[in-house]
Amino acid sequence: MTSQLVILAFDGAHAATTMLDAVRSMEQRGLLEIDDAVVAMRPAASEMLFNAGSVSAQPVAVSVSNPEVEITQTDSRRGQSAMIGGGIGLLAGWLFGGPIGGLAIGTVLGAMRDRGISDRFVNELSAQLQPDSSAIFLLVRRADTYRVLEELRPHQGRVVHTTLTPETEQALRKALENEA
Repeated sequence: MTSQLVILAFDGAHAATTMLDAVRSMEQRGLLEIDDAVVAMRPAASEMLFNAGSVSAQPVAVSVSNPEVEITQTDSRRGQSAMIGGGIGLLAGWLFGGPIGGLAIGTVLGAMRDRGISDRFVNELSAQLQPDSSAIFLLVRRADTYRVLEELRPHQGRVVHTTLTPETEQALRKALENEA
């Protein structure tokens, strides 16, 4: 079965992380299966910091006109690929006389295998995030659509792009807009 790409944007730098927590919870309960998940966030342009050297510890506003985007790759399969690659490399190393070298090479090759959402694609879209906003990129293998949409209702976000059917995408838009 082909995985579906879903990209959602949110107001608030940490809103996509909150959505990822909800997605992981749904995944643990068997409501959906995720092949890849990436969170991108751009902090607010102005952050309040406390001057630790000051006796009164007054907040100091630090303004950054366009803070850097932070991207968090959450694909757990990359670790699995490294483990599998390491195992194959170790086995090949024993057969050809160098188990440690085979293990190292197999682990590196397994970790480099990127089967999820393109990093370049994520970087290009994430660069468009405004300060104090975030986005989540999901590669969904399977979902109990009705139950997942019900659980997404409390999260207010915008659909940026999907490869879902038009009907399912419209239902997702309505759920994120808290429409009936």
